[in-house]
Amino acid sequence: MKRKKLLQKLADYLSLDQRSLRKKREKMREVLKQLREKEHKLKKRIEHEHDPARQLQLSRELDILLAQRRKGIAVLKELK
Repeated sequence: MKRKKLLQKLADYLSLDQRSLRKKREKMREVLKQLREKEHKLKKRIEHEHDPARQLQLSRELDILLAQRRKGIAVLKELK
């Protein structure tokens, strides 16, 4: 193959990688947004809950959700 054709194939390959990375980042942002919304709803439920046992359970769920969100943010930063 000639040099020009090889360079064209390389450019096509790299652009595919960039497109797939962009799609992954967009999907990750969407998931993080959903987690943030779920976090806000869960905080409101904790505030309105009167049963201490249920509040504890909801706060544990919130802790898990926050950990997932932190991991997601870290992954998103790595993708950039």
